[in-house]
Amino acid sequence: MKNLDEIILARRTVREFNSEIPSEDQVKQVLQAGLFAPYAALALSGKDKFRQFVVVEGQSATSAEIKKIVKNHTAKLVKFVPLYNLFAHHKISPAFQKRLSSDLLGEAPFFVFVIEPKGFPPAAAQSISHCLENMWLKATE
Repeated sequence: MKNLDEIILARRTVREFNSEIPSEDQVKQVLQAGLFAPYAALALSGKDKFRQFVVVEGQSATSAEIKKIVKNHTAKLVKFVPLYNLFAHHKISPAFQKRLSSDLLGEAPFFVFVIEPKGFPPAAAQSISHCLENMWLKATE
């Protein structure tokens, strides 16, 4: 437990990134960390692959199309912010509204999509959260 506590206490949020592009081996190590994350046991249901990753290069035609879809989707969400703020207990700040209207995906060298089948009980969202935490810890080690 002491080792885990040291890791957790040493972790810091990174808000500025350098321009270094990770190697293919580094990307594979990050994905492998995601594979070792907890998952809904019955999500396997006899399948070989319970969790899959799709890696898209950041400067590809595919990522440009994904960025366009995300930007269109968030633009639709921003229209509902005044209505949400009228009825919700927690308000969406003007700074976050501005962020929703900008390029949310930025200029990352890779985009990773995590796909996990629904299991029983349905815990795919929690499983993917564990997966992303492992990947974040590995990527920022």
